[in-house]
Amino acid sequence: MKNLLTAFICLLLVLVCAFGVTACKHECEYADVITAPTCTEQGYTTHTCKCGNVIVDTYVNALGHDFGEYVSNLDADYDKDGTKTATCKRDGCSVTDTVTDEGTKKQSHIAFKTLSIEEKNIFSFDTEEFSFLEEIEIFGHSKYSVSKDKFGTETFLTKVVPLSCGDNDFYVFETIDDDVVNTFTVTLRRRPKYSVYFNTDGGTPIQSQTVEESFLSSMPTEITTKVGYTFDGWDFDFATPIMETTTIKSKWTANTDTAYKIEYYF
Repeated sequence: MKNLLTAFICLLLVLVCAFGVTACKHECEYADVITAPTCTEQGYTTHTCKCGNVIVDTYVNALGHDFGEYVSNLDADYDKDGTKTATCKRDGCSVTDTVTDEGTKKQSHIAFKTLSIEEKNIFSFDTEEFSFLEEIEIFGHSKYSVSKDKFGTETFLTKVVPLSCGDNDFYVFETIDDDVVNTFTVTLRRRPKYSVYFNTDGGTPIQSQTVEESFLSSMPTEITTKVGYTFDGWDFDFATPIMETTTIKSKWTANTDTAYKIEYYF
């Protein structure tokens, strides 16, 4: 009985071996599918046999993002730098990267609207007062004060200053956190006005004019006449600015055909 059991087991082993040899004779024929790497995922090749066997072979690391040019977001203010953003250039990827845009923090300052303060210039006005409130713009944390003296002891709280005839010097102090960061000297000139008289030398009178300093007088539109003479213009170039009280004299040419009345007294 024992011999019979042993023979059965041997036969069974032979059959198993025979079946195994038959199965191992098949050679796999693989079809390859390549999956390209992305910015965040590895690339790999999938080998699939018609028998159902699958082998995956990882071969390329993730590419990482390739960010293009960074563009400012225009969000800087007077307290901190702004930011700039770039978008990944790889196909199918829309990931963005935002970083600090170094050096874009806005600088607090004041600005003059009409006065040029790069050099000491003289600005002329035909007015008895001048408002720095309407002239100066404030940006950020800057403040300013206006003084009649360079030490800042004669300040104008309203920032409206009086102008006397001639040159008027003022000092504008720009401050940030109560510290003076800039001092500007502004000279405002109140222009005087001058009279322009017309001497007609015996002709009919012409009304005088009042002209602001450095401006032009205008040639009279009235016609002056004088018996026996023809008006021949004025002895003045009206393209010349008026800088003082001025008298302009008429020019005459004597007529050669003037009729005279002669009276005899005995």
